[in-house]
Amino acid sequence: MSSTGTPTGRGLRVLGPAVVLLAVVLGCWAVVDQREEIGDALGELTWWAAPVSFLAGAAGVYAIFRSWASVVADHGIDLTRQQALRIYGVGQAGKYLPGSVWSVLTQAAMVREYGGSRARMGAASLVALLLSVTVALGLGGLVLPVANPEAAGRYWFAPVLALLLATLLAPPVLNRAIAVVARVLRRPTDAVRVTGSGIVRASGWAVLGNAFFGLHLLVLGEGVGLSGFRGFLLAVAAYSLAAGLGVLVVLAPAGVGVREVVIVVVLAMTTTAGAALTIALLSRILLLVIDLLLALTQVRRPGAARERSTVFVTRRFPPSVGGMETLADGVWRSISQARPDSVLIAHGGTNRGLLLWLPLAWLRLAALAVRGRVGLILVGDAPTYAALRPLRPLLRVIGVRSAVMVMGLDVTYENRLYRRLVPTALRRADLVIAISEATRQATIGAGVDADRIAVLRLGVDPPDQRVDAAVSRARVERSIGLDPEQVLVVTLGRLVARKGVRWFVAEVLPGLGPDVQYVVAGDGPELEPIRAAAAASGGAARVHLLGRVDDQMREDLLAACDLFVQPNIAVPGDMEGFGLVTIEAAMRDALVVAADLEGIKDAVLPGRTGILVRSGDVAAWTSTLTSLVADRPAMARAGASFGVAARALYNEKSMAVELCRLLGIEAGRTDQSQHA
Repeated sequence: MSSTGTPTGRGLRVLGPAVVLLAVVLGCWAVVDQREEIGDALGELTWWAAPVSFLAGAAGVYAIFRSWASVVADHGIDLTRQQALRIYGVGQAGKYLPGSVWSVLTQAAMVREYGGSRARMGAASLVALLLSVTVALGLGGLVLPVANPEAAGRYWFAPVLALLLATLLAPPVLNRAIAVVARVLRRPTDAVRVTGSGIVRASGWAVLGNAFFGLHLLVLGEGVGLSGFRGFLLAVAAYSLAAGLGVLVVLAPAGVGVREVVIVVVLAMTTTAGAALTIALLSRILLLVIDLLLALTQVRRPGAARERSTVFVTRRFPPSVGGMETLADGVWRSISQARPDSVLIAHGGTNRGLLLWLPLAWLRLAALAVRGRVGLILVGDAPTYAALRPLRPLLRVIGVRSAVMVMGLDVTYENRLYRRLVPTALRRADLVIAISEATRQATIGAGVDADRIAVLRLGVDPPDQRVDAAVSRARVERSIGLDPEQVLVVTLGRLVARKGVRWFVAEVLPGLGPDVQYVVAGDGPELEPIRAAAAASGGAARVHLLGRVDDQMREDLLAACDLFVQPNIAVPGDMEGFGLVTIEAAMRDALVVAADLEGIKDAVLPGRTGILVRSGDVAAWTSTLTSLVADRPAMARAGASFGVAARALYNEKSMAVELCRLLGIEAGRTDQSQHA
């Protein structure tokens, strides 16, 4: 038998919450699919019918639970009332999945938490299901002729079928069947012996449960022609036959469609077909609410003292590379070091893989939430947060808080469908974490309440102090073919229009001295236009387009360069959220010169960690860079001084402290009250 620490054990722990999740989705679909009919039905309901019917339905569910618990006890499974209710409540949601076995599988898996045998629980749940169908069909078949003598000939098959099933419930027959099935499945049940008294006790509870369900229908039909003792008997017959036949039609989740048809056909003997449909649809929605409330309230072990942890969901994560990936890696370290029980749901592959990752992430997150593992969800960017939108109602019911980081472009991206979905999702987040003041302003412009937005000063791991800048410089010179006396100017990042590299090559580089060599590492849609701009300006020999580089070359470029430039320009519908690479360069004592634009102003502090120049101002850029390269020793001293400040201000440890403060995370606990 697998322990709960094994992959098999983890799978068993996830099965119950996953069943509840899918049951919520399919159950809600069943209601949404019939929303117009339900809306009409609500208009005919008396004011007291819904609460009274709800209570009668809840009593019916409890009686059926006691029937199931009697069978379980008869199989020698020792559970407290709370433990049994939890297993039954979560398993009950399984009936809303296509097939009639999900409740059995979920209950068999969950009993392991209490040291029970899966084989015994599986056998008990099957017997309880068989008993429930038998009692329902038998009761319905016996009561219907009393309620309406004309129906005796039409529904003769119900008591006959119930009699056949009852034969299987006889202890000698049932015990032999259990032994045979166990032998075939190689799952010994340790000589389980079902007793006659146990079957009788369970059957009594099942009869009582169906009587309560009949009362539940009667109350709903009070205003549409269903009343009196005969009406009650007809309602009991209608529900019992519908419940029994609904289980037998295994492809219909919770007998959706089948159950309603049977109720309508039977009740139409006394009332109109429209009134019968009204009763059937209202019954469906009330019992759905009862079942799912029971499942959601019991999905965590009652009384279990469990700290709820933080889950970090990100679609950008190593081994893929980029600024978002670097930031996500640091965010995860910050959270996991503060709370080692935190959970990471990340995609480290290409965009193509997102189509598979997103639904799997959705299911895993929902399973963790309904198991009570989650107190707070932090999502790495706005589109991913919007993609989790279907989960929000479930998360709010369970009490899970949500926070999302916004990067800039994910707020300003111009697309009609995107603008309808993403900003709307952000407006409902408990906390929005902007990576710069410019991003905060853009988020406010998207309609998010300013009180919900906080700015986080980003940080990265400091560079390895063992890296020798002279060694890195020599490697770069050999790789590219540079002279030691030449000035090495570097830009790293994805080559898109807002980065301003093409503008820099065409407008600024020609005005700099011939010793200035411009190295660009990165790939993107601007690569060929940059190459063309270099050729057109006559500077092709001074522009080195390396494309995507490996980690070693990237580190060498940052450590070896004399100047690191970030010449961003304004692009409608796009923005630089922060400019994390400028921090990485400054931390390696490279002198950073960047555009005074958008989120870069949070990453480069003028005179402290770098130099800011007016974006798009050719004269300002040319004069600033010319004066710097004219005094290389002074340039090196400035870079070293700025590097000290950058390492102090933008280190990952400082970011971790601030991030955990914003999220309400302390070592060993998650305080969910701070962002209510």
